[in-house]
Amino acid sequence: MPVNARVRRVSLPSASQRAYFYGQLGVYLEAGTALQQALESLSMLASATTRRFAAAVLEGTRQGLSLADACAAATRHFPEFEYALLRAGEISGRLPVSCRNIEKTILHWKQFQGSILLGCLYPIALIHLSILLIPLPAAVLSGDFGAYGRTVLLWLIGLHGGFWALFYFIRALNRIPAFSAIFEGLIRLTPVLGKTWWALAVSRFTEAYDGLLNAGVQVADALDIASQAAHSHSMRAKVERILPLVRSGQPIGVQFRALRVLGAPWDDLWVTGEQSGQQEQMLRRIIDENGIRIESGFKTLRWLVPAALYGLTVLVFGGWIAFRFYAFMKGYVGQINDAM
Repeated sequence: MPVNARVRRVSLPSASQRAYFYGQLGVYLEAGTALQQALESLSMLASATTRRFAAAVLEGTRQGLSLADACAAATRHFPEFEYALLRAGEISGRLPVSCRNIEKTILHWKQFQGSILLGCLYPIALIHLSILLIPLPAAVLSGDFGAYGRTVLLWLIGLHGGFWALFYFIRALNRIPAFSAIFEGLIRLTPVLGKTWWALAVSRFTEAYDGLLNAGVQVADALDIASQAAHSHSMRAKVERILPLVRSGQPIGVQFRALRVLGAPWDDLWVTGEQSGQQEQMLRRIIDENGIRIESGFKTLRWLVPAALYGLTVLVFGGWIAFRFYAFMKGYVGQINDAM
């Protein structure tokens, strides 16, 4: 993403703030408002972080940058998916549609994360309750509540410190392309989550490609931009391999099927669409069927993730309690034997 323009760097707005930004920008553009005028309005009406971001983007567009490039220049680590869709929208002349799609994707993920977090509240509360209760009997028997407080505090610091350290460590590594590709491979091996994530990637790719073609963009250029919008390193790498062949005039579907770019059955549908002259219908079918898979996957993950966390909590703390009980009984029996 080009970021070399002299644009004032600001903090990246949160996901919710970016969803608001894209939603409002899409409304302005659909109403016929000029881009810079819409950005100027957002730089005065939105929240503080979004205002600063909109002002920086406006500054970039006044220097001659496109909206996508201005967003990338305005902040560090601007999401590649958002950049690719903005670029596709500008090239295809469907920028309001791209803004709505980005807003919808962000809100969908926020809703999904919120439902997962809500479902995880009980096992999370159970973990904290276990930390409070497990050392309590020993403290009551010994009367050393100072040691009890230190034990609980150490457990809580270790739990929260370890979780957030791991979270930010993975988040930082995910910005490194090599690690991100490995992480993507691990996600795809995960049941339910892997299939849902891949359905999202295929849907993003196909929708961006379809929109670019309808706007008259060349096939090879549409493939290139759509592969960025998919936000998948493996798909991007495979598309880059076939781009020279596509530019030489070879059909896309055969290359897709050979490299399994989209996977079964989507590569076969792509070939069928090309050979039958019904490419548009097949693209819509791929988008619609992956949309169904995404909704189904989200519904499953909403109960599966909390259930898995609950099961892990019961297993770990149940095993620890069983071990402590075994150690206590062993010591108790040993004391009885010594007394006899």
